[in-house]
Amino acid sequence: MQLSWERPPRPATALPAAVLIRKLRATDEAAIGRLMWAAFRGTVDDQYHGPADARTDAAQTIAGRWGPVDWDASLAAELDSVVIAAAIVVRDFARDGLPLLAFALTDPGHQRRGIGQRLIEESIARLNSNGVHELHLAVTRGNPAVRLYQRLGFDVVA
Repeated sequence: MQLSWERPPRPATALPAAVLIRKLRATDEAAIGRLMWAAFRGTVDDQYHGPADARTDAAQTIAGRWGPVDWDASLAAELDSVVIAAAIVVRDFARDGLPLLAFALTDPGHQRRGIGQRLIEESIARLNSNGVHELHLAVTRGNPAVRLYQRLGFDVVA
């Protein structure tokens, strides 16, 4: 899926009280691994044999497996100092360095509250402020997140 813009809308999704957004940090590796394990378990994207597999995937992502992390556009949402959601944007090797939303993750206990949507909106705003006007992502067929991406204006591309 792909989204292009001239001027993105301002991030409008309200966050639940006490949820804070901050830049993702390389030291968030364990938190991202925990989110991957929790968010993907039992879904169409469940690929891990255990939490250690998810932590390895998180470490590889942060180390640049899908391309260098765009640290300005990659964000974490915290509640009581615990990372409950993240949006990880990388510069995609396969697409000439274009930004790729590699992961958008929300802990299942905090889903459907607009947190993931707000993180993606903020990522788009940060990309825009750096002169970037396009973001793409890959999503597995059957993943309910497709509806979120379509609400945000992403189009299906081949």
